[in-house]
Amino acid sequence: MARCTGYPYNLDFDYGALAQLQHFSINNLGDPFIESNYGVHSRQFEVGVLDWFARLWELEKDKYWGYITNCGTEGNLHGILVGFDSALVISCILINYSRSSCM
Repeated sequence: MARCTGYPYNLDFDYGALAQLQHFSINNLGDPFIESNYGVHSRQFEVGVLDWFARLWELEKDKYWGYITNCGTEGNLHGILVGFDSALVISCILINYSRSSCM
């Protein structure tokens, strides 16, 4: 566990560098690529994370879409929803505990 970061493995992670952001509720509402009339959002950060992964995987600009989920369960559910008609879901007991409720 000493080499794991983030939830739920490393409970001794120092969030000091993020402390100034933890004073705000900056959850994004809806699609991060679509303008919103809600003033408190995290769209620019969310799109920045998606852009970073797109560059990592050498995806062309405007050829990808996504959003940052709030938890592993939401990520599992959305992934299954998006790939439901064209994907085979392979699961094992070692993945997120929510896998059985998602399938």
